[in-house]
Amino acid sequence: MYYVDNETGNYIEQTYGRCDRESKCGYFRFPSSNLPLNYIKDRPLPIRPTFLEQGVIGDYCNNYDNNNFITFLLKHFKEEDVIRAIERYYIGTSDHWKGSTIFWQIDQNLNIRTGKVMQYDSNTGRRVKKPYPRINWMHKV
Repeated sequence: MYYVDNETGNYIEQTYGRCDRESKCGYFRFPSSNLPLNYIKDRPLPIRPTFLEQGVIGDYCNNYDNNNFITFLLKHFKEEDVIRAIERYYIGTSDHWKGSTIFWQIDQNLNIRTGKVMQYDSNTGRRVKKPYPRINWMHKV
């Protein structure tokens, strides 16, 4: 949380304010000046998005025989419908975990933000959660 100078509309120095992170560290520093201040919750920070290379999808949109999610879908739907879903949603295969699936996150400008890697059980179609949830991100793996 941050303070704004009401006269100028500018944020005051970042060292003033309260920490609202998950860790709840308890940091709080009140400005000692006589400025007319307004306490606000969120400070809009300019964020420059990062993207993955355009060719990355082609590198992972294969090996469907070893994709647990696709194996499950093929047991319950026509092959042409599964292929249409793969193409429409750019479903990929990762070897991060045996048989894991990638769901790409693509913005309105067709930039690839990341891919969510998840492992599914090929028999039930449910996500694998034991011994731990098998979820990760392509920009991390």
